[in-house]
Amino acid sequence: MAYFGQLYLDKEKDIAILAFDETANVQPLKVDGATRLLRGQPVTAIGSPKGILNTVSSGNISNTYSWSAAVPDAIQFTAPISPGSSGGALFNEQGSV
Repeated sequence: MAYFGQLYLDKEKDIAILAFDETANVQPLKVDGATRLLRGQPVTAIGSPKGILNTVSSGNISNTYSWSAAVPDAIQFTAPISPGSSGGALFNEQGSV
């Protein structure tokens, strides 16, 4: 798979949208926007600290926050995350993001 370029980057929201010049035979991850997050709910964080791919850390939801319409909802969770690993996916027990 060859990288084509960056379409969008928002450092504040920690998100990037990339383009590739070849089709990959992979399915997108399922996003669970319907389930209400509960304190204590188990989660798994997957990241790549210092280039070590797909490390796994287990934790739980500590709290959720909603400050205002101008500030998106936030999830506070406990899981050991190594430097360079932020921005990875956070999965529920069903494997949804």
